Amino acid sequence: MSPKLNEIKLQAYFLHASPDYLLVARISNGTTAEQPEIYTTHLQSPDTGANFYIVRQVTNNKTDDTEFTISFNTTESSTVDVTRVLKGRESLILVSDYPFGNGKKIVYSTAEVMTWAVLPDGNTTIVLYALEGSDIEVVIQAGNATEVNTLGSDAVQADLTNSVSLFVPRHV
Repeated sequence: MSPKLNEIKLQAYFLHASPDYLLVARISNGTTAEQPEIYTTHLQSPDTGANFYIVRQVTNNKTDDTEFTISFNTTESSTVDVTRVLKGRESLILVSDYPFGNGKKIVYSTAEVMTWAVLPDGNTTIVLYALEGSDIEVVIQAGNATEVNTLGSDAVQADLTNSVSLFVPRHV
């Protein structure tokens, strides 16, 4: 099985779970003077305001990691700046103000969305992923959530306040 098949499956899950993506308009795209090796396309849904950021290196010849800072537009605050590492020849689809489940929303995430579902008991489950060894930061507006379950690693830290903040340190 080709590694490309796994990537196509991830994209298919994401697109199935993200109907807003079909309606997006391009807000901006390009590189910046501060980050000439990173090309970002910012898309936004006119219906929900969900933001999609496609981040890639400007050339597929580059195989080293590149640190970059992304500025997420959110309704919680005007922008949130987060630094992340982009592996060589990789790309990311990151989101902010991303609605899912029953009235829940990702405020911003440096992990990618795979899929989400509302379970028969009414609980919402969302699956996020990142390459092994990546730092991720996720803030979810969870409404009246009373608990957070994190699966995968004891290194995952979760804080339940008005929103759910998750941080996974590098090398998890």
